Amino acid sequence: MNFVDIPNLPKIIDKGRTYYNPNIANMERYQYIKKEIRNKYHIQLPSRDSIIKQLISTITHGDIQSCNVPKIDLLIIRSDIKNFFPSINKHQLYQKIQRGSLLKPETIEILKPLFFSKKAKGVPLGLPFSSVLAELYLENFDYDIWNTFQPMFYFRYVDDIILITYDKIQGINPKKEKSKLFDISKKYSLAMNNDKTEIIEYTPKGTTKRVQFSYLGYQFDISYNKLSLSIKNEKLYKIEQNIRKNFYIYKSNLHDENVEFWKLYYRIKNILYGVTSKDKNGQKMKFGLGYTYRFITDPTSLQKIYKLVKSLIYSCKLSSRKKHIMLSIIDGCDENPMMLLTKRYDYTSLSTNQKKKIAARLKINKKSPDITNIFYKIYSK
Repeated sequence: MNFVDIPNLPKIIDKGRTYYNPNIANMERYQYIKKEIRNKYHIQLPSRDSIIKQLISTITHGDIQSCNVPKIDLLIIRSDIKNFFPSINKHQLYQKIQRGSLLKPETIEILKPLFFSKKAKGVPLGLPFSSVLAELYLENFDYDIWNTFQPMFYFRYVDDIILITYDKIQGINPKKEKSKLFDISKKYSLAMNNDKTEIIEYTPKGTTKRVQFSYLGYQFDISYNKLSLSIKNEKLYKIEQNIRKNFYIYKSNLHDENVEFWKLYYRIKNILYGVTSKDKNGQKMKFGLGYTYRFITDPTSLQKIYKLVKSLIYSCKLSSRKKHIMLSIIDGCDENPMMLLTKRYDYTSLSTNQKKKIAARLKINKKSPDITNIFYKIYSK
C-alpha cells in the first residue's frame, strides 16, 4: 500500500497551528507506528487525572479527603515549553531513534521524510504518533529535571511542567531556580515560556500563608494549611462561552423548534455531565464537566455555571414542559452545586430503542449505521 509522505499530507490551520489530517489508510498505519514506538521504548503517556490526584496527595501528604496541608514550606515551580511540538529538534530525535535501532526498517522509511523535510517543523501535530515521539525526545529532559532539582514531585503533561520541593526553601534564589530550568530547556533546543514560569514559595510559619497557582485547567489555592481546587478562570470562561453559544444557536435557529430544542438539551447535558460515548472512529471517550473537573472542592465555579444555565433557560420562550425538561439537567444543584460533578450519562449503554428515541427527536436517519454513534451526531452538528 502506498502512503503519502508525511510532509505532503493534507493540513488544517487552526489558531495559527498546523495540524496534519491523514486519510483512513494512513491513519491505520500511523496508529500501528504509535503502538510500536510506545512498546519498543516503554513510553507511558501520563493520565491527567492521575497527575492531579498525585499532586493533591503530594501537597496534603496523602490527606486527599480533607485536603489539609501540613505546616511545612513548599517550593512550587510552574512553567511550560514554548511552541513545543514545532520546536523539537527532529534531527536529534532521528539520531536517537537510529542509535536505538529498535524500530522496524519499514517504520523508519515512513518516518524518514518527516525528519528530513523542510516543509515540516519539529514533530507534526495531529498524527497518532506525535505524542510518543515528543515523549521520546524529552526522555533525558525529564532525567535532567530530576537530577538538577531533586523534587518530591515532578510531572510534565506534554509541555506543561510542575515540580514541588518540601521544606528548607529559605535562602533559595527564585532567579537561580528559573535560570536552571531555562538552561535545561536550551540543552534540548527548547525555550521555556517566560511569562508562564512561576516560582512560588509557601511558608505557613512565615509571611506567605496563602498561594495560588493553576495546573491542567485546575486552580489550586493553599490558604492557612488548607487546599482547595476550582476551575481555572480561563477554562471557566470557555465553558461559560460554550454554554452561551449553544443557547444563542437555539434562539437563532428555530425553523424546526422541536429538533432545535432537543439539540440544545443534549448539548448542554454533554457539557455539564460526565459523558461516556464514542468518537467518530469508534473509540470510547469520557469527558464533560463531571469527568474533566472531578477533583473540584470549591463550589464557587460550579455555582456560576449553574446560575448561568438556569438564567439562560428562563431567557428562552419555552413551554412549561420544555422548561421542566431543561431544568431537570441541573436538578438538585441549587442548594448543592457540587452535585453537577456527580451527574453521568452513558451513550454506550443505551438500548436500541433509547437510541432510536434520540434519533427521532433529532431527526437522524434511524437506518443509518451512525445510530450506534449517536453522541457524535449530536455534538458535531
